[in-house]
Amino acid sequence: MKLGMNLLGATEDGRYLSISKESLDYFAAKGFQQIRLPIEWERLQPGLNGELDADYLAELVQTITHAATIGMEVVVNVHNFGYHNGHLIGSDEVPVAAFGDMWGKLAD
Repeated sequence: MKLGMNLLGATEDGRYLSISKESLDYFAAKGFQQIRLPIEWERLQPGLNGELDADYLAELVQTITHAATIGMEVVVNVHNFGYHNGHLIGSDEVPVAAFGDMWGKLAD
């Protein structure tokens, strides 16, 4: 089993903070091998089935790339509690296919 942790927390406005390279380096030096990276679907993909936000995606890629270079694995967690903009995934407003679209684009 790998030693892992969650390094992010929500700010007062509900947005997630970016992880600094220094934080990743510190916890890797302490023996942590894995982090859980909560992300916001609405911030990553502002419109259902739309393009991914280039700036937010760049932050995620930078974090994941740095983690890999220091031997840490990253578990990406869409941290929306099953919702997108207040609508349940699987509802008419947010079809399951839209959730798959986001994951497909993120995987690319």
